[in-house]
Amino acid sequence: MTTVANAEGAMPATTSAYRMQTAVHLIAEPSLTRERIRAALSKDGFTPVIYSHVEEFLSRHDPESGGCVILDVARITDTELGWLNRLTSDIARGLSVVVTAHTDVGGAVRAMQAGAADVVPRPYTDEILQTAVRQCAAQARACRHHRGQDQVAAHSVHTLTAREREILALLAAGHGTRQVAMRLCRSAKTIQKHTANLMKKLDVHNRVDLVRRAIMAGLVDL
Repeated sequence: MTTVANAEGAMPATTSAYRMQTAVHLIAEPSLTRERIRAALSKDGFTPVIYSHVEEFLSRHDPESGGCVILDVARITDTELGWLNRLTSDIARGLSVVVTAHTDVGGAVRAMQAGAADVVPRPYTDEILQTAVRQCAAQARACRHHRGQDQVAAHSVHTLTAREREILALLAAGHGTRQVAMRLCRSAKTIQKHTANLMKKLDVHNRVDLVRRAIMAGLVDL
């Protein structure tokens, strides 16, 4: 079996162990459908938590835990899109949703516009569903990882000096080193030194990530 490193750098013993690190939730009303999907995912190393309706999921799920959700519906109508909107309102917290349904291209597009990570049209094979859920779980892990980094950045705000905050705001506004230096009446080398300190404190390696981390963590008011 393939060994894969997780987001924190630890190495699970197997691919199945890696998949088990991401919570997988199945929302499906018909019991036969639930069992079929559960069996297909079990063969691929996933153990889904099962719910009969979106309301049950929302009442039991901890938004901070993130994870991958399989939403099985008969058709994609305004009602189902409403459910999807409620589920994907937590996307910033690491929740990723796959929809399975009898649908056409138009319905699939509407579902993805509403926030679905993927749409699996019926009928589908176990392999197609498994692939979609693997990708969904990977997206959920990535969201959680980035959210953790942003939380670290938010905690780091207290370590920034007033000058570093000022420089960070100017960088986020799109100014280059020379422009920042001219605005603050400092040398370019001084601004470069401050920028290097900012990257070190926020644990990033380039300016794009520096600005993204600052914005996501609320360190910069644009």
